[in-house]
Amino acid sequence: MGFRSRRGQWASGSAATRSAIDVEHSRGDRAVARFLFLGPLEICAAQGPVGVGGGRQRSLLLLLLVNEGRLVTKEQILAEIWPEGAPRQADNALHALVARLRKALDSWYGPGFAADHLVTGRPGYGLYLDPDESDAAEFSRLSAQARSWAPDRPDHALRLLEQALALWRGPALGDGATGPLLAAAAARLDEQRLAAVEERLRLEEVLGHHAPATCELQQLVALHPLHEGLARHLMTALYRSGRQAEALAEYHRIRSALRNELGLDPSPALRAFMAAILRHEMPVGAEEAGPLHGRPRTSARALVGR
Repeated sequence: MGFRSRRGQWASGSAATRSAIDVEHSRGDRAVARFLFLGPLEICAAQGPVGVGGGRQRSLLLLLLVNEGRLVTKEQILAEIWPEGAPRQADNALHALVARLRKALDSWYGPGFAADHLVTGRPGYGLYLDPDESDAAEFSRLSAQARSWAPDRPDHALRLLEQALALWRGPALGDGATGPLLAAAAARLDEQRLAAVEERLRLEEVLGHHAPATCELQQLVALHPLHEGLARHLMTALYRSGRQAEALAEYHRIRSALRNELGLDPSPALRAFMAAILRHEMPVGAEEAGPLHGRPRTSARALVGR
């Protein structure tokens, strides 16, 4: 279901929220409201960083931010903010909480901001932002641009991904993911971050940047010991740096870990990758090697400060 903002633009609950996120845009010199939640929640207003308020107001704002462009039902908000059970006057309590958030938004960004962005719909509430008003939207935009440039200009794609990953300041939402909906949203964002890290590593392989990535890959593998994609990136970096024995040792490590933790063998793609190393053949690029087990058992939220 969609809703209409005071700006007269439609926002949709579907996956295709706004095509504008894929379009290059410029902030110019205009003041841009910034909501930062790729890490602890930060509000950057015209007067500088500002506090968000109490825990429930923070949770409400985060819930609207991670669902930006979609309505969040009153039932979802009540269950998230009052997990112990909604108060007796639930509608009144929620109305008062939203009213305080509207007042805070106007104090941060000027009168009328809340009326223009915080929308009330029949089932609940929704927050509508311009594409450059949150770090998560900027991360998505840069990541999408990197994917489009990767086939023809991997160097440019790599720079875009580095810009995207530089937006992160820690696990998504910081310590604000207190309820099940926010925890699930934080996990999704952290998985997107890990996917961007993997793509950046793949592009570094394509461009021949192996030695500088080895140390980082070893740290990532320690955080995600069952993630075959990261293990293969590390094997490639080690092999192409002349460290074949260490590349083989990494294969044996993840094979043992998969068997001990999951009762599984490495995927056929990873076994073929290891066989190519044994034959002293240059392993094919990650995009050509076939599917791997997608089993990052260690939470992506462990990927802090990277």
